[in-house]
Amino acid sequence: MMGKKAVYLFCLLFLFFLLQAYFLPITSHQEARRALIALESKYNPLFPTLNGEPYLVKPPLHPTLASPLLLLTSALNLGTDVQIFLLRFLSLLAYVGTSYIVFLLLEKDLRQSLIAIFILFSSYRFLSFALRIDLEPPFVFLCLLSFYLFVKYERERKSYLIYAFYIVLSLASLVRGPLNLLLMLSLFLYAALKYKKEAISFPKPHGLILYLFPQALWYGLAYLKFGKEPFQAFILDLKTRTAGKGDPFYYYFLSLGLNFLPYLLLLLLKARSLLKVDHQGLLLYFIPSFMPLLILSFTGEKFDKYLLFIYPIFAILLAKILLNLYSERFVFYATFFLFILNFLACSLSYVLQITSLRPKIISLQKSIPCQERLCFFDEPVYLFSLLCERKIPKCKERKDLSSDLVMMGIPCGEKGYQTRLTLKDPYKEKSWYFCVESEKEKLPPKD
Repeated sequence: MMGKKAVYLFCLLFLFFLLQAYFLPITSHQEARRALIALESKYNPLFPTLNGEPYLVKPPLHPTLASPLLLLTSALNLGTDVQIFLLRFLSLLAYVGTSYIVFLLLEKDLRQSLIAIFILFSSYRFLSFALRIDLEPPFVFLCLLSFYLFVKYERERKSYLIYAFYIVLSLASLVRGPLNLLLMLSLFLYAALKYKKEAISFPKPHGLILYLFPQALWYGLAYLKFGKEPFQAFILDLKTRTAGKGDPFYYYFLSLGLNFLPYLLLLLLKARSLLKVDHQGLLLYFIPSFMPLLILSFTGEKFDKYLLFIYPIFAILLAKILLNLYSERFVFYATFFLFILNFLACSLSYVLQITSLRPKIISLQKSIPCQERLCFFDEPVYLFSLLCERKIPKCKERKDLSSDLVMMGIPCGEKGYQTRLTLKDPYKEKSWYFCVESEKEKLPPKD
């Protein structure tokens, strides 16, 4: 009975999140960039653009998924606010789908599924992406769906399931790149350890083609259309993430541990009993949880959001172990309590952003002379392009003016008739500089 009541409560909390999503402003420059890509690319999502320039750092599936919703709102003339809301709704919907896949993985056992879901959503970092305009929610959903298809193939050995596994893996790669290769390698390692010689039935050659072909096709078409120049940012990004100087080796272990700290403490309290747990039965969840974690620890620059795709699998692993060590009633109420606490904390952060950040964004939008011809003095700030609903380019450099002189107030350098505009960053103590076309202060042409 408590399980059904928890489901009803879960639905109410979903609706409450949905209400917050409508009023939530753009919360960061990263989110502004992701929203701008989706909005700009709605008519041609196959080749996304950012501030009017080709954007090939990430594949195109996220703007492609968003495109029908954005086109519908454009046709109905509902405005940018509704479009931003729908982009948030897409993330929330992906999290609902993730919860349902957890339910399927636990063979529709409602109580166990709720415990795993409560563990998953009591991670503040994971829950904070529920309303965020980002690649992670759909990527997490598709990764978990591919994991489910692998598990279902292991149980039923029907060929279409393993091919569906490869197709969904490819779709996940088309959201944020080949990070989920780590999941594929983890599952093959699990199969090799459990089935020995029989594991050869898992890595299907035709399946690998199904995985690689959509990605190769998109990258090939993008190269033919734009050449190699737009890919330079992608190559630089890849080098920075993999081989650049960055965070310490233990960064990801610490991140995972902090996000699930209460449950790890519960495991420590029963450290001796852990040895009696059926480790063989947990291997399916243990290897995909820790192999990507270990490999990513050897990379350079680290971002904890790169771990989110293993969080649902790790949550199921924790749920299974806790249910072996404690009574189901205790685990259910403990995880439910921690989930509610985390939900309240996340909701409070949204309320604070709605009450404090939203007025700043509205005021900023009114202060930008979007009807004028603008250009960024420094690197483009995509929030301003989003608020103006058009491309704002970077100013062309004037060889006759040094940047120091421009900073001192000499007019900006594009075409000789620019003044400078200073706007404060709504997220941190920083100012951004623009050049604004002004006929009144037009300078004579240079001899």
